[in-house]
Amino acid sequence: MSSILWVLISSFLMCLLTSKTKQEEKFYKRRQIQNIVRKYKISAEIIGSLFLIVLCALILLALYQSGGCVVIAIFLSSVYTLLLMSCVAIVVYVLCKINEHWNPDELYLVIAIRGNMSFRRLKQVQFFLLGMAFSGFMYSLIYLILDM
Repeated sequence: MSSILWVLISSFLMCLLTSKTKQEEKFYKRRQIQNIVRKYKISAEIIGSLFLIVLCALILLALYQSGGCVVIAIFLSSVYTLLLMSCVAIVVYVLCKINEHWNPDELYLVIAIRGNMSFRRLKQVQFFLLGMAFSGFMYSLIYLILDM
């Protein structure tokens, strides 16, 4: 029963994540946006794919390193997620500084488009991931301090 519920919830969340308004669809079909997508296509694919792969690997690493302690697993995965988000922002910034014709906002827009979501949703996912990681970090830190 729980697996059926999980399939329904996860499919609902994926639909919510990838849904776009008609205005956004019209915006993404413009010639100017299509030129931006062609400009950053390979870089955006690499950054987006590596982010997901490394995030999953870091969460598995945190679970492995925790030794079965849930609070330590939450702490480690939160720290790793915050670190990964910082590294991605730094990599995007450095890439845009190296190539002076690149714009970080355009690169994030192409990452969102290549991830089949709107730019607004990408920012919401980033904010949610940041909030979740920070709250997990604070919860586990307080728990570990009080447990000592």
